Amino acid sequence: MEGRRVSSAYRWASRLLRADNLLRETYPYHPVRESIWQDTAELRQRLADKGWHQCASPVDLMVALTAARMWMPISKRSPA
Repeated sequence: MEGRRVSSAYRWASRLLRADNLLRETYPYHPVRESIWQDTAELRQRLADKGWHQCASPVDLMVALTAARMWMPISKRSPA
């Protein structure tokens, strides 16, 4: 019985490691500015002033702000 638990734990750890590696390959690490929360709040306010306050989530805004500051291209469509 103990051998099964060890084997199961090993398989779980192996799957977790593969998933973590895939995540890091798919979404590489990019540093963000210390002011990202403040920048996001300001952008949300500017969008609200134009009536576009429900167009993007805070996470979407953080990604867009980070990409814009790093001169990274931003897709205009969500991946299907």
